[in-house]
Amino acid sequence: MNGSATFTGLTALADMLAGLDWPTLAESSGVGVWIGDPDDGDHAGAGMTESVVVVSQPESPEQDWATIGTFARKEQFAAVVVVTSLIPGRTCREVICRIQELTQAVEGAVRDAARLLPQSSISPVADLAEAGVVGIGISSPAWSVQPTQEGYGGRAVIRVGFQARI
Repeated sequence: MNGSATFTGLTALADMLAGLDWPTLAESSGVGVWIGDPDDGDHAGAGMTESVVVVSQPESPEQDWATIGTFARKEQFAAVVVVTSLIPGRTCREVICRIQELTQAVEGAVRDAARLLPQSSISPVADLAEAGVVGIGISSPAWSVQPTQEGYGGRAVIRVGFQARI
């Protein structure tokens, strides 16, 4: 086992989101999912009009040491997930509805993972449980919609919190 659950937490979250059946739109080139930078030219320039990105830097890693039989550590950290929709020709209202739809898919996946964690051998949470993750939760999205040269585009930022016992 690694000394921190942050590595597995972020990569397992990205894998879990990549495995979702994302709601489709005829105008969309599909929802790209990756771990890294939401503005990464290699992904953004590949014709993606919508994306869900797990930012490759955990937030606020906190640790508490405890001695319950053996040395152990309680670790709390958050992953930032950025949801973007830049479909040309969309109105502000359409973008708001689409960002809501995509963030609901992220929230549903995290809620399912939280429910499945006690049954740690079940995919998609087996990697999380093996890394010592005992809890996962989600915050309300911070979002914005702005005009572009071709209509409107939007972005939501969601914090996914993790608790681990290592």
